[in-house]
Amino acid sequence: MREHPGCHGLPSAISASSPSCCVCPFRDGCGYKASVLLESLPDNPLTQRERLSLTLTRRALASSPQTNGGQVSTSTRGVRRGTLSVSQLGEIATLTPKIASQVRRLASLGWFDFAKQELRAGRNPAGKGWRRILCAMILTGGTRATLELALVEQMGLTPGSARMQASVGLSIFAAGRIATMQFGQITLLAN
Repeated sequence: MREHPGCHGLPSAISASSPSCCVCPFRDGCGYKASVLLESLPDNPLTQRERLSLTLTRRALASSPQTNGGQVSTSTRGVRRGTLSVSQLGEIATLTPKIASQVRRLASLGWFDFAKQELRAGRNPAGKGWRRILCAMILTGGTRATLELALVEQMGLTPGSARMQASVGLSIFAAGRIATMQFGQITLLAN
């Protein structure tokens, strides 16, 4: 049995753009170990950002450059983006333009995978705005009516605007396979 390299499981060392990580036979276990380490840290904006980054990195490494490229690029502002698969792009193409553009952006950032992990851990993955409110409703088991009321109270939207934002938000989360409405409740999807 081969011994793990010294960088094994370090969130700061794993990278989808590193040729060493892409061919490392321990990359799956390394990503998992790094996730466990980040899960053990207190929840704050920095650890949330690192969890999001690691989620995208693990997804890119799992798709392995040997098969379909699993490429991750970094902009000048440090925002990591992954390439979407043909099937993901096909699904996005069936959505309305307003929903599709937001789903495409969030999917390429790896936000949907990250959000699912955080919500399953009982944490709100969103920093602010309608996503934070909707994620809070998923965690507490809110309804569409309570979501609309929260959008009015917390964001200062009119009731009509809140209805529209609730519809758009629920559509985006459904397309990202995060949440759906079941028996009147906003619920986290199992997979």
